[in-house]
Amino acid sequence: MVTKGLLRVLAVAAATTVFAGSDELPRAGTTATGARDGLTWVHVPAGVFEMGCVEGDGCGDDRADEKPRHAVRLGSGFWMSRTEVTVAAFRRFVADTAHRTTAERDGWSPFFDGKRLVTQPGLHWRTPGFAQGEDHPVVDVSWYDAEAFCSWAGGRLPSEAEWEYAARGGAPGRRYVWGDQPVPLVSGVKQANLADDETRRVYAGWKTVPWYDDGHTYTAPAGSFPANGFGLVDMAGNAAEWCADWYDERAYPAGARAEPLLDPRGPAVGEQRVVRGGSWVDDMAYMSVSRRYFDAPATHNAFIGFRCVREARPDNAAGAALPRPASPAPPGTAAWVRVPAGSFEMGCVDSDRECQQDEKPKRRVELSRSFWVNRAEVTVEAFRDFVLATGHRTSAESDGWSRVFDGRSLVKQPGVSWRSPGFEQGPSHPVVHVSWYDASAYCDWAGGRLLTEAEFEYLERGGGPPTTYPWGATGVPVAGGAKQANVADESLRRIHPSLKAIAGYDDGYAFTAPAGTYAANGLGLVDVAGNAAEWCLDSYDPKYYTLSIDRDPPGPPFGLQRMIRGGSWLDDASNLRASYRVRDIPAYHDPLVGFRCARDEAPR
Repeated sequence: MVTKGLLRVLAVAAATTVFAGSDELPRAGTTATGARDGLTWVHVPAGVFEMGCVEGDGCGDDRADEKPRHAVRLGSGFWMSRTEVTVAAFRRFVADTAHRTTAERDGWSPFFDGKRLVTQPGLHWRTPGFAQGEDHPVVDVSWYDAEAFCSWAGGRLPSEAEWEYAARGGAPGRRYVWGDQPVPLVSGVKQANLADDETRRVYAGWKTVPWYDDGHTYTAPAGSFPANGFGLVDMAGNAAEWCADWYDERAYPAGARAEPLLDPRGPAVGEQRVVRGGSWVDDMAYMSVSRRYFDAPATHNAFIGFRCVREARPDNAAGAALPRPASPAPPGTAAWVRVPAGSFEMGCVDSDRECQQDEKPKRRVELSRSFWVNRAEVTVEAFRDFVLATGHRTSAESDGWSRVFDGRSLVKQPGVSWRSPGFEQGPSHPVVHVSWYDASAYCDWAGGRLLTEAEFEYLERGGGPPTTYPWGATGVPVAGGAKQANVADESLRRIHPSLKAIAGYDDGYAFTAPAGTYAANGLGLVDVAGNAAEWCLDSYDPKYYTLSIDRDPPGPPFGLQRMIRGGSWLDDASNLRASYRVRDIPAYHDPLVGFRCARDEAPR
């Protein structure tokens, strides 16, 4: 509910503009060209507006997250890119940073087939599945890619409140960017690129805006349609846009407020990020200025892009370019071991009573070529070298949280990352709180790649006969009187008494242990079981063992989850079996999972 006093605030707030870093306040609509990105940026003034579903919009139960309508104050003006970030601007960023997008690392992206999104190998921002010019909005970019670009450009993604304020363009109470009429036409002038007659000619059964033709089946050149009151274009349609906020269906405050909500930034933690604005594939149902939707931050497809905001003038230099090595090479702290070619039995051994269905059938696999592998899991010290050399920001750091173990389960906690994992680590401990994307980026920099699942099990078996566990037939990690692994043990149970642990076994570490604390296996490798579980290159398919080739199996061509192998400091015997398979989405991060890298050529 908005009071009369707030209405007076609304009437005068747009006259106030605050500009950080300058004595001269820029006027609303002032433009500048980005020194690094080449984009045109527009100054958006501070102000107060009503956020949420407007009267007459008919927001039903399916749009309850747009209610209640409430007053928001943005206390400072900001600069926003006039258009969605273009292919040309994103190309500059990639050339400057060697960034590989989430879609490029995944090796696929979804494409719209007229009814649904279908996963298709080889699609990413360079090849989205349709023709794009350099002035089109970049798509097939994840939230992580968008955040990385905005940081490079000297800015950030807009908050959801900033986005809606900018989209309204100083015209309060409108249902759509262009007004209240449910067709994007004003005085005969087309206003947006959305699902139209052009779309219907390609996708005959798709729901479109009847009798409207914007001239574009897919994305349109940025700025093809009129600007709003702030001088911004494509705030509805063309590409939907990532916002900074985590999504919460109850984010909007209930009840009357005496003062506007000041600079809301959304929840501290979450699973999905807000997406706003609608796209070329959306009809009018998604074009309302207040319409909220969301997706996981690692999502990428052909209709989500983004734009950035920043406090400082964009024609000032954004800062020193991120350092990166001229020729990536393995850090000196990482020791590599040559693993010979060979064959082994992959999958459950006959005596394993805990065998899972996806570990069958057992089969003989040949690795036809030797390869090199890190002797130990990548350490905190080695990962720090990588971050210093490349400026890499991990998924956990971008998310603003990671998981910690509370004695019963893994729970989200703000501020946790590889730098502050929730327990004490030294430089020689395995790095954790890293996603598959982080691990892949590190291995790229180190001149290698992640291990295939077949390679990892080959390493676990250490060149010896097939046994249930890497160290032998029993679930207690002791061989020849020597402790073999850092697992869920008595030292961890002293901190968490109700924990299921290996009774009577004490490896001396409640959490991670320094790399190489325990004996090497027959191939000269340490910690292939326990300490940190390890990301593998392969996507997950529960039937892959039935379908796979037996010589150098590469894993499924694509999938939504990546393999994790080896078990961790929190796992008991059942999860330490040499054939045990676990998986998660590649953006996942927690205190249990790390990685090591492989190379096909000798490190130099």
